[in-house]
Amino acid sequence: MPLQRTTLVASIAQAIRQMTNTRHTRQNLAANTTRTANTWTQGVTRAALAYTAHIILQHIVAQPTVQAQGTCTCQVAIQPVFAAAGRFNGALAPVKVGDKWGYINRTGKFIIGPAYTDARIFGNGLAPVKVGAQWGYIDLTGEKVIPPQYDDAYPHADGLARVQKNGKWGFITTAGVTAIALKYDAAYGFSELHAAVQQEGKWGYIDNTGKTVVPLQYDEVSISDESTQDVLEGKDVPAMARSGRYHQGRATIVRDYKLGYINETGVQVGPAIYENVQGFSEGRAAVQTHWRWGYVNQAGELAIAAQYDNAMPFTEGLAAVSVEGRWGYINKTGDLVLAAEYDEACIFSGGVAAVMVGNKWGLINHSGGWVQPATFSAVSREGLREGMLPVQRDGNWGYVSCNCDK
Repeated sequence: MPLQRTTLVASIAQAIRQMTNTRHTRQNLAANTTRTANTWTQGVTRAALAYTAHIILQHIVAQPTVQAQGTCTCQVAIQPVFAAAGRFNGALAPVKVGDKWGYINRTGKFIIGPAYTDARIFGNGLAPVKVGAQWGYIDLTGEKVIPPQYDDAYPHADGLARVQKNGKWGFITTAGVTAIALKYDAAYGFSELHAAVQQEGKWGYIDNTGKTVVPLQYDEVSISDESTQDVLEGKDVPAMARSGRYHQGRATIVRDYKLGYINETGVQVGPAIYENVQGFSEGRAAVQTHWRWGYVNQAGELAIAAQYDNAMPFTEGLAAVSVEGRWGYINKTGDLVLAAEYDEACIFSGGVAAVMVGNKWGLINHSGGWVQPATFSAVSREGLREGMLPVQRDGNWGYVSCNCDK
């Protein structure tokens, strides 16, 4: 019996390796496995056959075959050797070695050595770094530009960075000049020249001169924890999914524990009736109502019915959605174009998307063909940025690079 079982496993595996289609659903794989196994059942018990099919299917799910389809070329560009890794935003990315942070280039070489308690990505040529208990800013050479003096600090965007001192938030320029006074109880970063700020328990939006353009009248502008939106150590989310920021001329607001959208002048667009919302991307935004996710257009009208367990933003014409615990991809009319056969799925970026099968992450192209095998334990949820994606293997972080012809 052991010999017959080994022969059966080898034969099924060989048949599977000879499959040339770029995508198979689990049902198709199971059917192919069963048909192949039926030619080898002489002298083998039903129990042995069932055992073998189970093992083979587990192997398929955990280690999908890399398909040579499409024009995307991906490879591990920087080996996973770091305790944590942030995304590239320009020439450098923050990485952690031991208990210190530094910055590497695209070859994995340290340009700014690991000397900081904490670090974040570059923005407008500067990066916030933590020295002891205080945050300051350095340039691309590692030179100190703004001395450590803040309790918290984030990257510059639209020329301004939000900083905190003595419990109050404000904004500084790239020269370290206070552009908007540190007077707010909470604040988000600038997006489309607007930033959400809070005073006395109410939220509104200011422009980059500090002028209030949407009165501070809302209970919240986001129900997500800002810490989960960081870009370090795999705790990131796609930028366009973050509420509390303007995306494509729309921002989120919360009233009586229900979420909706306003335009750039503060006029509400569509009803504020949702349990959760995301930012707009490609003319659509994911919204949750009655615990189901769908999509609205920029007029606030429901464009794709609320029918999904979970949903991600549209990028490159596709959005990841979850149906009964399995993830697939839909187009803007709501058609399922990539079958719901993944355990988790991320946005498309640079022609590829990270998906999880079993407990491992890999990369697929727009056709669902594998361009990087599923061998990673974690990936950056923000997707490929400037051709690089942080990935984790064996507890350490590195980078995959991808080049896709469009």
